Amino acid sequence: GTIMQILIVTHGELAAGFKDAAEVIFGEVKGITTIGLHSGESVEAFGEKIYATLAGFDENESVLIIADLLSASPYNQSVLSVNKLDEKRAENVRLIAGASLPMVLEGINQQLLGSDLEAAVNELKNYTISDDYVWKKSVVEEADEDDF
Repeated sequence: GTIMQILIVTHGELAAGFKDAAEVIFGEVKGITTIGLHSGESVEAFGEKIYATLAGFDENESVLIIADLLSASPYNQSVLSVNKLDEKRAENVRLIAGASLPMVLEGINQQLLGSDLEAAVNELKNYTISDDYVWKKSVVEEADEDDF
Protein backbone atom coordinates (compact mmCIF):
# COMPACT_ATOMS: atom_id res chain seq x y z
CA GLY A 1 0.00 0.00 0.00
CA THR A 2 0.88 3.65 0.25
CA ILE A 3 3.49 4.93 2.67
CA MET A 4 2.31 6.40 5.96
CA GLN A 5 2.98 10.13 5.81
CA ILE A 6 4.51 11.82 8.84
CA LEU A 7 3.83 15.51 9.43
CA ILE A 8 5.82 17.15 12.23
CA VAL A 9 4.43 20.46 13.53
CA THR A 10 6.27 22.53 16.13
CA HIS A 11 7.25 25.96 17.35
CA GLY A 12 10.21 27.41 15.44
CA GLU A 13 12.70 25.18 13.67
CA LEU A 14 12.20 22.22 15.99
CA ALA A 15 10.30 20.16 13.38
CA ALA A 16 13.06 20.68 10.81
CA GLY A 17 15.60 19.78 13.49
CA PHE A 18 13.88 16.46 14.15
CA LYS A 19 13.95 15.66 10.43
CA ASP A 20 17.59 16.72 10.17
CA ALA A 21 18.56 14.51 13.12
CA ALA A 22 16.60 11.58 11.65
CA GLU A 23 18.51 11.95 8.37
CA VAL A 24 21.83 11.83 10.23
CA ILE A 25 20.68 8.49 11.69
CA PHE A 26 18.72 6.92 8.80
CA GLY A 27 20.07 8.72 5.75
CA GLU A 28 17.48 10.28 3.47
CA VAL A 29 13.94 9.84 4.76
CA LYS A 30 10.84 9.96 2.58
CA GLY A 31 7.31 10.88 3.51
CA ILE A 32 8.22 13.38 6.22
CA THR A 33 6.93 16.94 6.06
CA THR A 34 7.79 19.60 8.63
CA ILE A 35 5.99 22.85 9.42
CA GLY A 36 7.20 25.34 12.02
CA LEU A 37 5.35 28.24 13.61
CA HIS A 38 7.77 31.14 13.58
CA SER A 39 7.98 34.28 15.71
CA GLY A 40 5.62 36.94 14.41
CA GLU A 41 3.82 34.53 12.06
CA SER A 42 0.06 34.51 12.37
CA VAL A 43 -1.37 31.32 13.84
CA GLU A 44 -4.03 31.37 11.11
CA ALA A 45 -1.41 31.39 8.34
CA PHE A 46 0.38 28.54 10.09
CA GLY A 47 -2.90 26.61 10.30
CA GLU A 48 -3.51 27.16 6.59
CA LYS A 49 -0.14 25.51 5.85
CA ILE A 50 -1.11 22.50 7.94
CA TYR A 51 -4.50 22.21 6.24
CA ALA A 52 -2.99 22.60 2.75
CA THR A 53 -0.43 19.90 3.52
CA LEU A 54 -3.06 17.46 4.82
CA ALA A 55 -5.42 18.17 1.92
CA GLY A 56 -2.53 17.63 -0.51
CA PHE A 57 -1.86 14.05 0.54
CA ASP A 58 -3.50 11.22 -1.41
CA GLU A 59 -6.86 10.59 0.25
CA ASN A 60 -5.99 6.93 0.84
CA GLU A 61 -2.73 7.73 2.61
CA SER A 62 -2.61 7.51 6.36
CA VAL A 63 -1.07 10.50 8.11
CA LEU A 64 0.64 10.66 11.47
CA ILE A 65 0.91 14.20 12.82
CA ILE A 66 3.49 14.66 15.56
CA ALA A 67 3.13 17.92 17.50
CA ASP A 68 5.49 19.34 20.09
CA LEU A 69 3.12 20.41 22.88
CA LEU A 70 -0.34 19.25 23.88
CA SER A 71 -2.91 22.04 23.42
CA ALA A 72 -0.41 24.60 22.08
CA SER A 73 -0.82 26.29 18.68
CA PRO A 74 0.75 23.59 16.46
CA TYR A 75 -1.43 20.95 18.14
CA ASN A 76 -4.58 23.09 18.10
CA GLN A 77 -4.14 24.11 14.47
CA SER A 78 -3.67 20.44 13.57
CA VAL A 79 -6.97 19.56 15.27
CA LEU A 80 -8.75 22.40 13.46
CA SER A 81 -7.22 21.34 10.14
CA VAL A 82 -8.19 17.69 10.52
CA ASN A 83 -11.72 18.73 11.47
CA LYS A 84 -11.95 20.67 8.17
CA LEU A 85 -11.02 17.60 6.10
CA ASP A 86 -13.71 15.38 4.63
CA GLU A 87 -14.55 12.27 6.67
CA LYS A 88 -12.62 9.83 4.48
CA ARG A 89 -9.38 11.77 4.82
CA ALA A 90 -9.91 12.65 8.47
CA GLU A 91 -10.36 9.04 9.54
CA ASN A 92 -6.85 8.28 8.24
CA VAL A 93 -5.16 10.89 10.44
CA ARG A 94 -3.84 10.59 14.00
CA LEU A 95 -2.28 13.37 16.05
CA ILE A 96 0.27 12.69 18.77
CA ALA A 97 1.61 15.37 21.11
CA GLY A 98 4.89 15.51 23.01
CA ALA A 99 7.30 15.13 20.09
CA SER A 100 10.70 13.69 20.93
CA LEU A 101 13.49 12.32 18.79
CA PRO A 102 12.78 8.72 19.91
CA MET A 103 9.11 9.21 18.94
CA VAL A 104 10.04 10.57 15.51
CA LEU A 105 12.52 7.74 14.93
CA GLU A 106 9.88 5.18 15.92
CA GLY A 107 7.46 6.82 13.49
CA ILE A 108 10.02 6.41 10.69
CA ASN A 109 10.63 2.82 11.80
CA GLN A 110 6.89 2.10 11.58
CA GLN A 111 6.85 3.76 8.15
CA LEU A 112 9.71 1.53 6.96
CA LEU A 113 7.99 -1.56 8.37
CA GLY A 114 4.86 -0.66 6.40
CA SER A 115 2.76 -0.73 9.58
CA ASP A 116 -0.84 0.40 9.37
CA LEU A 117 -1.78 3.57 11.21
CA GLU A 118 -3.30 1.91 14.29
CA ALA A 119 -0.28 -0.37 14.79
CA ALA A 120 2.07 2.59 14.40
CA VAL A 121 0.08 4.69 16.87
CA ASN A 122 0.08 1.84 19.39
CA GLU A 123 3.89 1.76 19.25
CA LEU A 124 4.19 5.55 19.44
CA LYS A 125 1.96 5.63 22.52
CA ASN A 126 4.95 4.20 24.40
CA TYR A 127 6.66 7.57 23.97
CA THR A 128 3.77 9.64 25.34
CA ILE A 129 2.97 10.62 28.92
CA SER A 130 -0.63 9.37 28.65
CA ASP A 131 -3.18 8.21 26.11
CA ASP A 132 -4.64 11.74 26.18
CA TYR A 133 -1.70 12.69 23.97
CA VAL A 134 -3.19 10.76 21.05
CA TRP A 135 -6.10 12.38 19.19
CA LYS A 136 -8.31 11.44 16.29
CA LYS A 137 -11.41 13.05 14.90
CA SER A 138 -14.46 11.50 16.53
CA VAL A 139 -17.01 10.43 13.96
CA VAL A 140 -20.62 10.69 15.05
CA GLU A 141 -22.51 7.55 14.11
CA GLU A 142 -25.79 8.74 12.70
CA ALA A 143 -27.13 5.51 11.23
CA ASP A 144 -27.36 3.53 14.46
CA GLU A 145 -29.57 5.90 16.41
CA ASP A 146 -32.93 4.46 15.36
CA ASP A 147 -32.10 0.79 15.58
CA PHE A 148 -33.40 0.17 19.09
